[in-house]
Amino acid sequence: MNITPSYESPTHAPLRWGVIGAASFVANAAVIPAILADPGSQLAAYASLSGGNDLPAKTAGARRFPDYESLVGSGEVDAVYIALPNSMHLRLARMAAEAGLAILCEKPLALDPAGVSEMAEIAKTRQLLVGEAYMTQFHLRDKHFRSFVKDGGIGDVLEIEAAFTFELESNSNYRWSRAMGGGALLDVGIYLLDPIISLMGVEPEVADVKRRMRNGVDAETEAQLRFPSGQGARVTASFVRPEQQRLKVRGTAGSVELTNPFTPSAHDTEIRVARQGTSEIRSAPPSDPYAMMIREFTSSATAGTPFPRPLERSMAVAQLMHRIAEAE
Repeated sequence: MNITPSYESPTHAPLRWGVIGAASFVANAAVIPAILADPGSQLAAYASLSGGNDLPAKTAGARRFPDYESLVGSGEVDAVYIALPNSMHLRLARMAAEAGLAILCEKPLALDPAGVSEMAEIAKTRQLLVGEAYMTQFHLRDKHFRSFVKDGGIGDVLEIEAAFTFELESNSNYRWSRAMGGGALLDVGIYLLDPIISLMGVEPEVADVKRRMRNGVDAETEAQLRFPSGQGARVTASFVRPEQQRLKVRGTAGSVELTNPFTPSAHDTEIRVARQGTSEIRSAPPSDPYAMMIREFTSSATAGTPFPRPLERSMAVAQLMHRIAEAE
């Protein structure tokens, strides 16, 4: 079923952005700089309930609003970027949709498939652009990697291994709070599951799941996945293991893997390939995934063209994540 709406583009140029949660790390380190660098975008407004007076958005000349509601209802923005804890995403996305705004929301768009479905229906009914801010797929190396595998560069895929682990020590971090949408799988699961679904083209069965719980959330989730034709995948999301990012695909004719696959910088350009006892390094052009995501979203919002991350993909990941989370 097609859940990605057609939508009407705003008449303003450049696209006027409002940032909700402007004190967040990812907003300040990556998304706000990307908005400022994009010629089709303008950082018009921001709101933060936790940040101080010296936020980068203020330095950039954006207008500060005292709360999220006043920013959304101001009429001074065409689009919002939502950078809040997971449990707040759906409520603020609903609010922005009611105001007729284009929405780029941090991942996950909602805590469960029902929430993603709700936003998809709202977007379709109101003809709004709604996107999940999964930046990795916009990185040129990631695009080259997926194309290489899909084009048979290592033969038929047999197994995919994906791991995203780091030590999250602070008990005050919202990721340890069940009420705020915490847990390792919900936090980094999109990085692990999106490339698997993309490369295989179908959703797998959940064969086995192991968890380590803490504070009512999963400190670690390991899952074994199986596909109808016999291929497999292993995923590990953890807040209690040393930092590691791993994405390796093994095929009938070799294997391919990436360094720093999920949060790549402009300097991450290498794709490591092993075939028939030899190894080679393929290269992609340098690229900033956040800059390319903002450029694509702005283009979609102003021209009415499809956003490269359709809501069908967000739904597929949400459904698989939910099945892993519910597995005994």
